[in-house]
Amino acid sequence: MKKVLFLQVSSVLLHNAGHKIAGKYYEDLYRLKDGYEKNDHFWELPLWVVEIDGFLDGIMETSFRLIENDKPLEDVDNYDYILFSVTDANRSQVKKFVDRYTGRAEILYGGYTRIEGLKYFDSPKALAEYLGIPYRYALNYRHFKGTHTIPRITLSTGCQSNCKFCVTQHWLELTPSENILHQAEQMARDLEFKYAYVADSTFGQAPNHTILREVHEIIKRYNPKFEGFIIQTSAAQLNKPWFIETLPRLGVKVVEIGMESYNDRILKSLNKPASEKMIRKAVENLWINGLKVILNVVTGLVGETLETYQNTLAFIEVYSDLLYALNIYTLAVYDNKEYGTEITGYSLYGQDPAQYYYNRIFEL
Repeated sequence: MKKVLFLQVSSVLLHNAGHKIAGKYYEDLYRLKDGYEKNDHFWELPLWVVEIDGFLDGIMETSFRLIENDKPLEDVDNYDYILFSVTDANRSQVKKFVDRYTGRAEILYGGYTRIEGLKYFDSPKALAEYLGIPYRYALNYRHFKGTHTIPRITLSTGCQSNCKFCVTQHWLELTPSENILHQAEQMARDLEFKYAYVADSTFGQAPNHTILREVHEIIKRYNPKFEGFIIQTSAAQLNKPWFIETLPRLGVKVVEIGMESYNDRILKSLNKPASEKMIRKAVENLWINGLKVILNVVTGLVGETLETYQNTLAFIEVYSDLLYALNIYTLAVYDNKEYGTEITGYSLYGQDPAQYYYNRIFEL
């Protein structure tokens, strides 16, 4: 039987000293919010491992290891394949491993960025085809059994909005119902958690979102400690009069609003289907319906000024009693998006006030 090694770069190694303020914020957030749990080495379970291991089960022998420091890994020569998921954050560490490696294994990878000279796969199905193995959708959490986490469940991929900075496809693909229920059962059997995160980009757009009630029942059957779901959606979706009322019945407990900025001019420039009024109304109605509210905000957007940043800060301060937490991001720019060309030459931490805003918002 051939041997496969999944390698994951630990988030401890990826920690950037320049972002200590963000690191402390999220460490405190997870410590203070009941049910917010994470592993020391990854914020979220590496689902690429779980899915690939699902179709390799019984066909190849698999192992999982972490790259935790800059020292060369030992005992990695006796494998046929070594697999990575590569991102901008871990690319240099993966490249360092590849340059050092002298064993017999073929190194294969997927992910969000490329490494010259290695075989790349854009999906687990493509990898299965290359390995000569029939692909089947199956999840196997054996390498993470008993892990305390917030697992993800996917009802659909894509989003019908067309926000400039987003790389998500602008059409919806629904996850087959049997796959959704399989996700629920496997995570409930093998993992320890109070919340599950629904990975849909804009929850509620996909017509199958009501299956969440059945998912809740399956998880609760195996995991009596389960409290409910965290979702992400838009202010536009939350302004549909019927929508918020359905969320508690589906088992939703926490709602993340993709606000980005509390400024009509900025929102319009981003093609965001929202306004200050819609955001304000969404926060108020979620709170009235007993749902916890998290605002997602982004620093470094084109056109932001000290005045616009202050407007967002003021809104957050006024509504702070209604907010459960903030998710704070710096802008990620992708070359293949229109926004990537617009931002050329724009300084995130240069003359614009983003650095002030970035520091100030973590203090709230």
